[in-house]
Amino acid sequence: MSSRSAILDQIARYPAAIAHLLIPPMDNDARGAARVSVEKEEQGYVVNFDMETEHLGNLACTARMGGDRTVDVELRTPSDETAAFLRSGVNELRSSLAAFGVRSIEVVRAPVRTGTPKEVDVLV
Repeated sequence: MSSRSAILDQIARYPAAIAHLLIPPMDNDARGAARVSVEKEEQGYVVNFDMETEHLGNLACTARMGGDRTVDVELRTPSDETAAFLRSGVNELRSSLAAFGVRSIEVVRAPVRTGTPKEVDVLV
């Protein structure tokens, strides 16, 4: 899929988004990618991350940023093992992110989208 096709696909999937980012892995030897979209809501923003990782598999994350400057995060994975691993460190993660307004982090075992594009594009 071309970069242009990938970004047009994102516009169709997230029509309320105000930004789309397709991010390749930082390490050339890694096999992974991420898709990020930002949507404006009445009381704040929603940031959606879809990630393909080499070691944890597919993950999705939704961060809701409210008008009160707090952030509630939901991490989703289809894997029982990955969910257990993420839950084992969620309290430490929440504590380390509290200074940035993160109020809650929930790990959920649920299906996530696959097939994150590997191109780099930004739409604002």
